[in-house]
Amino acid sequence: MVLCTLGPTGTDLEYQARLFTPVLWSIDAPTQAQIRVRRDDTHEWVTNQGIYVSWMAAWLPG
Repeated sequence: MVLCTLGPTGTDLEYQARLFTPVLWSIDAPTQAQIRVRRDDTHEWVTNQGIYVSWMAAWLPG
């Protein structure tokens, strides 16, 4: 499981949380993932936005 949230930019974070959507774009290797951020009002990809990424690995018994 991978969780992406926006990083701080020093301005109105509640407004930015509604304006930007982080998207897990691809998982290229066990240690590499690509995450893109989409701006919801213009529907364009953001080129420079800090994000936090957390991941958790889970194995099913069996």
